Amino acid sequence: MLVGRCISVSHVAMGSIRVMNSLGAAAQSVGMAAAICNEKNVEPRQIAEDHIAELQQRLLRADVHLIRLPNQDHRDLARAAEITSSSDQPYQAEHSTGSLELKYDLAQQFPVTPGHIKSVGVRLQSERSDVCEIVASVYRSHTLGRFDEQTPVAEKTIKVDPNSSSWIDVKLNEDTTDPSLLWICLSAQPGVFWSYSGEEALGTRFAARFDGELVPRPSHGKARIAPVTDDWFPLNHHGRLPQELHDWMSETVGIEFDRKVRATLCHRVKYADAPTSLTSPYQATNVTNGISRAEDWPNIWISDRSQPLPQSVSLKWGDTKQVHEISLAFDTDLDAPDRCYGWPREAHRFVFPVPQCVKDYRIMGRLGDNWMELVDIRDNYNRRRIHMLTDPVNLDELRVEVLATHGSPSAHIYEIRAY
Repeated sequence: MLVGRCISVSHVAMGSIRVMNSLGAAAQSVGMAAAICNEKNVEPRQIAEDHIAELQQRLLRADVHLIRLPNQDHRDLARAAEITSSSDQPYQAEHSTGSLELKYDLAQQFPVTPGHIKSVGVRLQSERSDVCEIVASVYRSHTLGRFDEQTPVAEKTIKVDPNSSSWIDVKLNEDTTDPSLLWICLSAQPGVFWSYSGEEALGTRFAARFDGELVPRPSHGKARIAPVTDDWFPLNHHGRLPQELHDWMSETVGIEFDRKVRATLCHRVKYADAPTSLTSPYQATNVTNGISRAEDWPNIWISDRSQPLPQSVSLKWGDTKQVHEISLAFDTDLDAPDRCYGWPREAHRFVFPVPQCVKDYRIMGRLGDNWMELVDIRDNYNRRRIHMLTDPVNLDELRVEVLATHGSPSAHIYEIRAY
């Protein structure tokens, strides 16, 4: 078996497979496949025919990212546990720290929890001296970062008063039975501004529709510049932007070089059973939903930032389980470009570890009425931590307590496994 740039792919696929992260994952996959061949005394071609599911689950357990493939390891005891937490961070994207002019069509994508959604609102400011109109459209979405749906589930022509600042709601009256994504689009209107928050809500994207000349920035040479879909360019997770879009973002939001834009266009979702948008896509049940990175859902537990640390997640079983291994996945911001925390110059020092990574934590176990400390860790900076217990222990409940982070007021955990 071979791995590396000798892989057989088209010139289009080579653009992404040639980079180090992709090649590293491919090498790990080949190495693990070779191990299965050795264990089972089979030829490499038999892996694809008879053992591909086992290979995939082993790779997931080793923290290799396989898009939209969930953990289905029947040996993982956490999958059968009842999950609770000390607190969950409510979804909030209403606080404004600045505003972005509607020079282009703008869109904000966001997660919604199951329930009856009454409306989606945006916060607008007008510096115009006349009344103007903006078309607001709401779409369902299936993929984070893509804006290719053609038929809106709701649409409204908004009248914006001169020299005003207010929230404007678009009636939706939609039922969602599963966690999903929506995005709201506002048509361009110079002199009208969409408020934004300087903090990025995890599991969101915002984008601009740009149909001008696709001229790359000088730093990218002759690199090909292309929208993700239908002239839409994601702005807070962009790879390369046309020069005009980059200059506009630099002047307004203040991005530098290729840094990730930490911002969310202000919006709110009103549910029939809640007066505000204080529902949570960051619930503790995410730690065992099988996906350990933000894909088409945040897939992470975040504790309520208004409540001080320590915060905890508990796994409770209906009967006693014997546990010998505990695996945790923390948030080290893997979806951000390498340079998002600084440029390798004196004025832009690299920040490490990332603020949301868990620093100090302990793992407690309960059998009957007795609690015992299983693990106590200080100064962690890794995403994946695997703890092999000296001796297997019988447990009715397992609790992960986050004592401190590297700067974030909230605890962030993507995944908990127990074997």
